[in-house]
Amino acid sequence: GNLMIKHKYPEFPSDIFILLETVGAQLIIVSQNNSEEKVDLVNFLSMDMKFKIIRAIVFHEISDSKVQLGTFKIMPRFENAHAYVNAGFLLNLDPDQNYRVNDAKLVYGGISSKTIHAINTEQFINGKEIFNNSTLQEIFKVLYDEIQPTYTPPESSAKFRKNLAVSLFYKFILSICPETLLSDANKSGGENLVRPISKSSQDFDTDEKLYPVSFPIPKIESKIQSSGKAEYIVDIPARNNELVATYLLADCMPLSKFTYDLTKAKEVKGFVGFVDKNDIPGTNVVSSKLFGANKDEPIFAADQVLYNGQPIGLVVAETQQAAEKALKLIEVKYTKQKVEKSRPCFDLKKAVNIQLKSQMDLNRKLEVIKDDCKVIKGDFFIGGQYHFTMETQVCICVPLDGDEMDVYASTQWMDLTQASIANALNVSQNKVNVYVKRIGGAYGSKISRATLVASACAVAAKKFDKPVRLLLSLTENMQMLGKRFPCLSNYQVSVNDKGAIQSLVNNCYEDYGAFSNEPNVGLIQRFFNSCYKSDEWKLYGNFENTDNPPNTYCRAPGSTEGVAMIESIMNHIAVELNLDYLQVRLENVDKLKNELLLKMIDTYNIRDKFSQRKAEFVKFNQENRWKKKGIAVSLMNYTLSPFGNFSVTISVYATDGTVAVSHGGIEVGQGINTKVAQVCAKVLDIPIEYITVKPSNSFNSPNGMVTGGSVTSEACCLAAVRACETLN
Repeated sequence: GNLMIKHKYPEFPSDIFILLETVGAQLIIVSQNNSEEKVDLVNFLSMDMKFKIIRAIVFHEISDSKVQLGTFKIMPRFENAHAYVNAGFLLNLDPDQNYRVNDAKLVYGGISSKTIHAINTEQFINGKEIFNNSTLQEIFKVLYDEIQPTYTPPESSAKFRKNLAVSLFYKFILSICPETLLSDANKSGGENLVRPISKSSQDFDTDEKLYPVSFPIPKIESKIQSSGKAEYIVDIPARNNELVATYLLADCMPLSKFTYDLTKAKEVKGFVGFVDKNDIPGTNVVSSKLFGANKDEPIFAADQVLYNGQPIGLVVAETQQAAEKALKLIEVKYTKQKVEKSRPCFDLKKAVNIQLKSQMDLNRKLEVIKDDCKVIKGDFFIGGQYHFTMETQVCICVPLDGDEMDVYASTQWMDLTQASIANALNVSQNKVNVYVKRIGGAYGSKISRATLVASACAVAAKKFDKPVRLLLSLTENMQMLGKRFPCLSNYQVSVNDKGAIQSLVNNCYEDYGAFSNEPNVGLIQRFFNSCYKSDEWKLYGNFENTDNPPNTYCRAPGSTEGVAMIESIMNHIAVELNLDYLQVRLENVDKLKNELLLKMIDTYNIRDKFSQRKAEFVKFNQENRWKKKGIAVSLMNYTLSPFGNFSVTISVYATDGTVAVSHGGIEVGQGINTKVAQVCAKVLDIPIEYITVKPSNSFNSPNGMVTGGSVTSEACCLAAVRACETLN
């Protein structure tokens, strides 16, 4: 099967193909009339395999001790991943002739669909003394010129894969080189990276007086989640008359106008209809300015496309297959519009440069510099980051009597979803019932982005007056939805000879994409100061609207960027002044506000441990040219501040004394249900087994806040305490 994938898709970096071709294996192919044919792997790729199968793989014995074999696979993860580059090398060496090469095979995958052997390099190597330094340099040059990777996003860059291909061959040479010809400093370059078995221990205090609070128990849902029995939205059984929707996404340059023709799509069996901006009973707005957006974002594109991947409409059909088939038959025509030279703009750095040319005051500089201080300048950049939730965006909308609608949405914020749908359908908010049992990961991607999907699904259900299910594929998820805000900063900092900051100016810019859904610059300003003395610091935050899909919160928004910025500055100071990394940080810590942090550093003897390990790594790095070790230390102060409204409803059943709880938080995998159950059991003084946590919904928890900021679990627990105390 793996070989047939390689046969159909020559660009597929098959590990099996690389290995078999390197050792000269052959395939026995059987045709329809039972005739057999023996072919090598390269010729197999060009064979017509219709009505033929691979019957056997033939290996030829290689018993010659002069033959050296090595295979490599470099991939994003340790397992379950295709290779960036994989390779197989086989050399027949004559040790009596200074290890002259009698035969060579260099086989590569992940370079291009046409590259299998490095033929020119194989020919050049033959007859050469492989462990001669000058010869090796010539070989590397020939190989570097021969390897020409194609760049097909989202694969890694061609430059990276070219260098990687050459490096793997060098690693192979180091691994087979006799010790008498190999320097000690180069030995580690030929060794495979071996990760020893990890081990760790955790010490934590527990107070039996608080049990079951603080008592370590498995998460309530752990058994059903690990067994696959936990129900997510996609697992909800389809209703008899349920329809399926799929997005028509814009595939053009931003700011283009568009028209579409449904004629061919309507011929597909099971096609029901199409939904666009004209079918919205209310307003074509997905997130209101009331929830922090600086301008309204449309549910469906209006007159022109604002970003590639923007939803134009929904294809609605009886089955997913029919919807996808009809989607492919829709003919969309795009018309480019005249725009200013700076548009479209997809790059934050370009957008910032454009802004700075027109508004020079956006780039502030140090005003006063002491004579005995050194000024350090630098730039810092964090790119976007996809969320990669296990569950993509999904929603089911079910129309009810009297303009009501039940909504099963994978959302972190029920209230925003409810308000946005009510606005789109032109109904009062109490007509929309939002239910969330659990969601399969969020990381910020299911706040405004989930509301975009839910609003579109609700419009489709309203138009056809039937339940509609909308589930995005991973491709759609990545194409139409944003990611972490790319962030750029340029800074100037003046420091004394100990690394203590005397003054600092940091200009920060963020790419919000086509719309500004969640304000993030303010969060960066809040977390940038971290645990340091910041009285003389000035941080200026700016956001840029580019032509990218609207970006959104992603895992610790604001704090990730803010802390990374200041920690990068601390590293820069340490390098410039040749000071210890930890000491520079301690020189700048606000000691009055961070007594606990300093106590932790002393309690765990971090100063001495860091210095000791750093000295060990310096010595190792001096003795090893290719394998290096590093160590880093970062300090951080994360300020927790509860915000928003969270409700808890508790019911006690008189017959058996059991309790049901529903809260306004969203179970995203963090264990919020378990925490709430423990708190209720403690305050009501009943066994935790008596408690069941019901799905969150907008009826029991109206006007709720988003689940995020690392405070929702504790806020819901506090609400549970107050409810239980009322019951008591």
